[in-house]
Order: sequence, then structure tokens, then C-alpha cells
Amino acid sequence: MTLGDVIYYIITDRPVKVLVPEHTEALRLIATMSNNINQLAHDANAAMLFGQNIPQNTLVALNKVLTQLDEILIKESGYGEIQ
Repeated sequence: MTLGDVIYYIITDRPVKVLVPEHTEALRLIATMSNNINQLAHDANAAMLFGQNIPQNTLVALNKVLTQLDEILIKESGYGEIQ
């Protein structure tokens, strides 16, 4: 968050969200998973480009990654809030 963002939140009387150290592992996992999601999306787009069905293993892998992402977000949700 930039200094300008902090000033904006203070002026508008909105809570400022801050990253706490406990969330860094979750953010690292999400960044890693985003690469997997991009690879799966590429496979799906390539299949569709050539008029093929998306391979079942791609769909299974995508659902698995999205479920893991959902679990991480639920477990680690909520930044420390400064009011």
C-alpha cells in the first residue's frame, strides 16, 4: 500500500488493511497456484482453439487447484485491520 493509499483511507475514514507476517505463506502459495491455473487455462484454450473438448484431466486438475485456493483464502482470510 502506498502512502497515498493510506492518506486516502484516513481522509475517507475507511479502515486501512495491512498485511501481517502470518499471511506471507498464504500469498506465496497463491502465487504458486496462479502459475498452475495459467498452465491449465492455456491447455483448455488450446483444446478449444482446435475444436476439441477440454481434456478431463485438465478439468480435474483445475478443480483441485481452485478448491485448494478456496481453502487457503478461507483459512487465511482477513488482513489485520487498523481503524
